[in-house]
Amino acid sequence: MSSQEESASSLNKPTRHFPVPVTSKDVTTPDEETRSLQPPTTREQPQAVHESTPHKPPPTAKVAPLVGGSSSAAIITSQRSTTPHEGTSVVGTPRRKGNKLDVLSSSFSCVSLSPTRTGGGSERSSPVKELLHADRMRNLMSLLTEKSQIIEKQKNTITRLQQDCKKKDSQLRLLTLPQANEGNVGGEANVGLSAPVKLDILSRKLDEAYYELEKAKSESDVMRDKISDKDSHISQLETDADRYKAKIKLLEDKIVKLEGYLGNTPTMEEHYSMKEQVTELHSQNILLSERLREKEDKIMAQIDELRDKETMLREMSINIRDLKQDNSDLRLQCETSDRRLVELHSDISQYKIELMKSKQQITELEEKNRQDLRDMRERHKLRFQEATAKLKEQYKTVTKRNRQLELQLLKNSDVMTALNNELKLSQGTVADLKSSFGDLVKQNQILMEKNYGLQEPPEVGRSGIVSVSPVSDGSDESLQALSQEVSQCVEEVDSLVSLASSIFEGKEPDMSLLLGGGATGNGDHKTDSELDPARKYEQQLTQVQKNRKEIERLREKVTDHFASKVANECHLQ
Repeated sequence: MSSQEESASSLNKPTRHFPVPVTSKDVTTPDEETRSLQPPTTREQPQAVHESTPHKPPPTAKVAPLVGGSSSAAIITSQRSTTPHEGTSVVGTPRRKGNKLDVLSSSFSCVSLSPTRTGGGSERSSPVKELLHADRMRNLMSLLTEKSQIIEKQKNTITRLQQDCKKKDSQLRLLTLPQANEGNVGGEANVGLSAPVKLDILSRKLDEAYYELEKAKSESDVMRDKISDKDSHISQLETDADRYKAKIKLLEDKIVKLEGYLGNTPTMEEHYSMKEQVTELHSQNILLSERLREKEDKIMAQIDELRDKETMLREMSINIRDLKQDNSDLRLQCETSDRRLVELHSDISQYKIELMKSKQQITELEEKNRQDLRDMRERHKLRFQEATAKLKEQYKTVTKRNRQLELQLLKNSDVMTALNNELKLSQGTVADLKSSFGDLVKQNQILMEKNYGLQEPPEVGRSGIVSVSPVSDGSDESLQALSQEVSQCVEEVDSLVSLASSIFEGKEPDMSLLLGGGATGNGDHKTDSELDPARKYEQQLTQVQKNRKEIERLREKVTDHFASKVANECHLQ
């Protein structure tokens, strides 16, 4: 009996309620479809948002408890009801009206990335290449494939969990139905003992299954949130595509308008030709207007004369009327008036003749005016031709003058190059002269050493007689060379002083003096016999040393100054 009581108590225990999530995201309404077409605020991927946001609990759904032990199946009742046109599945997965992948593929197939043809027939690059990049298309396709994979996974898990629930329900029914049929009294002892144990095991398994089911439902909710975000991103891309289509149409219309405008506008050559024609016609119009003014003045004078004649004719007509009245009054005086009438008729005929003559004169004047206009046009053409011929001749003379100037420039450039070459040669000769002057200085030093050797006191021999070494012919020659060198140095100093004075005064220097050609001595200077030769040689040596330093300093200054002056003049020319 204890086993039966335990089984009855287990049957009377309240069963656990496991909510089945039926979210509002499973049902798509037309308002949500219109909201999905609105552009999103950000272009980021929606995955990071779902990872950071906490999981929201699904709406409550009640499970009916087991009543009376007759049936142990859980009856799932949802608080939300779905309409027939929204079409949800058993667990709440929405049955979509249309696949958005097909919608996007159809929308983007309309937008062609190839160059569009405008009304003018010329191919132009579409601005869609700048707006839709390949990276964005790849992101779109990856999002669509990811969405389809997630949907398939969720469908598989939901179907698997549904099958597990059905199996558990069938097992519970099989276990609870025999217990209910037997009642409280009777029954086999073996069945009464094993049924509670099996029921506990099955209840535990059922709890585990419901726990797994709830876990899968929460995961499916997260995945549904991701799918909804992906749907919003896809709707954003659809709106962007529509916007880009409108922009493309506007740009195509603008291109067609611009091509029409460019086709109607004249080219630059036509514009310049029209401008030249307008200027020519304007000048012709000015000349013709001046001549027309002169002719109009003449015509106005003739018109004034004609008006005077018309006034005279009016007066004559008035007189004729008066005469007619007098004739009517003086019919009685026919004899006297007949003569007068004859005279008047003759006058009238004369006036008619004069009128005819005046008309002929007017026609002749008109013909003359026309002929004058023709002559004016011909003269204007001749003057224009003469002016063009003069301009051509002037252009030829100017071109000849330019050619002559170019030839002069070439000649001047040749002269400048020749002067530069001469300056370089002169600089080279100056350097050679400096080197030769250095050689002369060395020779001068050798001669000075020989002179010091000659000035040493004579050696005293053992016998006490001063032995004077005889002066050789070579020493005489060296002394003569020394005297010549001293005289040449003095002449060079004089030439350099004259060069410096002429340059600093602004006069043109002598090139022979500048290069040192005019400073060579002739060697005809006579030595002063009255002076002591040793003393004379010492004075000459000191003078030579001073002259050498002055020569070097002055020649450097003069050459540098003249070279800078020549260079400045060449640069200015």
